[in-house]
Amino acid sequence: MSARPALDTAANSPVVYVVDDDLSMGRTVVDILALAGIAAESFASGASVPAPNGVDRPDLAVVDQRLPDTTGIALSARLKTQDPDLAVILLTGYASTDSAIAAVGLVDDYLTKPVPPDDLVRRVRAGLERTQLRRQNRNLIARLHELNLSLEATVAERTRELQHVHRQALEDQAIRERLQAQAEREALENRIHRSQRLESLGQLAGGVAHDFNNLLAVILNCASFVAEETVGNQCVQADIKHIETAAEQAVQLTRQLLIFGRQEKTKPEALDLNIVVADMQGLLARSISEDIKLVVRPAASLPAIRADKGHIEQVLINLAVNARDAMSDGGILTIQSGVAYLDKEYARLHPEVTPGRYVELSVSDTGVGMSPDVAARIFEPFFTTKPPGKGTGLGLATVHGVVTEAGGSLSVHSDQGAGATFRAFFPTANEQAPTATAPAPAFAPPDRARQSWSLKMNRPCWRSQLACCGATSTRSWRPRHRHRHYRWRQITRSTCSSPTW
Repeated sequence: MSARPALDTAANSPVVYVVDDDLSMGRTVVDILALAGIAAESFASGASVPAPNGVDRPDLAVVDQRLPDTTGIALSARLKTQDPDLAVILLTGYASTDSAIAAVGLVDDYLTKPVPPDDLVRRVRAGLERTQLRRQNRNLIARLHELNLSLEATVAERTRELQHVHRQALEDQAIRERLQAQAEREALENRIHRSQRLESLGQLAGGVAHDFNNLLAVILNCASFVAEETVGNQCVQADIKHIETAAEQAVQLTRQLLIFGRQEKTKPEALDLNIVVADMQGLLARSISEDIKLVVRPAASLPAIRADKGHIEQVLINLAVNARDAMSDGGILTIQSGVAYLDKEYARLHPEVTPGRYVELSVSDTGVGMSPDVAARIFEPFFTTKPPGKGTGLGLATVHGVVTEAGGSLSVHSDQGAGATFRAFFPTANEQAPTATAPAPAFAPPDRARQSWSLKMNRPCWRSQLACCGATSTRSWRPRHRHRHYRWRQITRSTCSSPTW
């Protein structure tokens, strides 16, 4: 059993009230406690006992049961009401069961006269310690209550701050989401407007190119007839040559406009993009300068696409030449193929695309790059950043027309000084692509003119452009002169020359 803590009488200066109508008995108790170092005051009646409050309140009351104006139990009840922490010792000359039961809960100890001095001192010290512990406990509870109130106030204030911060965060998030939605809506509207503008430009350019192509056919036919009639006139022949050269360039421009406007006849077939790139790799390497490194990264097990092979080849040539012009000081041209899945989010921002699996053709360069304003207009016909005479502004417009005609999507990402990446997405085909292309049919013309026709028609770029030149050739085929074979060859050469980018 642990020992009780000693009473610190010097620090606390405990005071004991002794209430007894027997003055000698009261004086004796005060003297015994004084010898033990405990200060005590004696009172002869209950009415003479002051209320136990203020700075001079007692720390213990020793109350006699029989008083002239009240009983010890009644006085103890009054003192306990005024000071619940005050310890009370009931002192009586005789012990009875009734008085003991009545004292339960009102007094802290119960002594019978005569009380031995040692027992009295021991009981008084115990009562003083009990009062001191109760008051300390009450002070601690009060302090804890104050701390609890302060903590509750702090928590409430912090909660209000957090709620304010949370509301502010929700408002900021709502603003960000609203701004993001607005930006996406504006981007989508701009993309739709750009697509509609390109569609309108394509229809306009295609209609103009179709009519202009017919006029060029007449010009080339007439130039051919004049050339035949003035064989010996060198001055006229030189002029005719200039006319034919200009007409050849015009024919190529009209063909690019027709491709951009998706009005040129196409022959879609199942293609393996890796095979097309591999077949074009040598030509692409010769199309760029020696200080540009060509890197080709084909993907394995690439699905087939359905498109016109000649048009896909033209896409590769146009993008390669465009990248070459952007790397005047040399760099790296990377052509990469792969499989991409375009989700609903991409399709939402690109209305021309339906979600699904696509074959991706990526062409990247390390050139000068483009500003956002330039990148937004590069697919428009006749828009170019090259110096006059260096470009027609139809190369990328043709690329856009080819990809769109194949049901795909074309995008570009570029930063000034960080190069550009063009990404073309083609829908996958349900059929398998052939592993090798069929050889071109052989010709065995009987005369020198037909031999020249055969050699020129076997050129890949002319074979791919024969469709746009057929009407011109057919129209010029009429038995007007004995050199009709020469006339056909001449017209075909003029309308199907190599492109000017």
